[in-house]
Amino acid sequence: MSEFVDWHNEEMLKKAKDALEAHKFLVELCESGEEAREKALAQLDKDSSIGIGGSMTVREIGLFDHLKDNGYNIINPYVPDLTRDEIFDLRRKTLMSDFFLAGCNEINLEGEIVNVDGYGNRVAAIIFGPKKVFLFAGMNKIVLDRQQALDRIFDVAAPINAKRLNKKTPCAVTGLCSDCDSPERICKHLTVNMRQNIPDRIKIFLIKENLGF
Repeated sequence: MSEFVDWHNEEMLKKAKDALEAHKFLVELCESGEEAREKALAQLDKDSSIGIGGSMTVREIGLFDHLKDNGYNIINPYVPDLTRDEIFDLRRKTLMSDFFLAGCNEINLEGEIVNVDGYGNRVAAIIFGPKKVFLFAGMNKIVLDRQQALDRIFDVAAPINAKRLNKKTPCAVTGLCSDCDSPERICKHLTVNMRQNIPDRIKIFLIKENLGF
């Protein structure tokens, strides 16, 4: 059975790669999170500023810990015990970083990157600011079209993330989106990156594993 699953995964990765490249995004196909980490590290240096956006995938592949433990110049708003002002100051600084590393919610076979954000710092940095953007996505983030992307974000990713972040939202209790008005709602900004207009700026590492939510 696994050979047929592998065949399907490879076909979806190839189709996603072709669609993204047709829209001027750079794409690296990776067999594993370890391969994605090593490919990214080969393109990063310790003198460059590296902004960190919200991403379980960046952590799961070990990239975040490697950068943190090996003296890279990272701008990390997710250090424990920071004040609200300190967090927002670091988030602003990531917008002017040399490299910005983050995950993405969904990639569709129409060649689009679809994201929903709480504060908007991640999607803002993807759109404009940092000189280079590296996005990391597992197989589970690939969907057919924009509607499937939105369905998966609100039906799967958002409730899981709200629960993970201990947010006081209906979806963190029921597991289902109710388009709430909770002050702690994490779905406030929706972006669709349809094309890349600055050549060679956004690179997506597509990984043949299920990673993140």
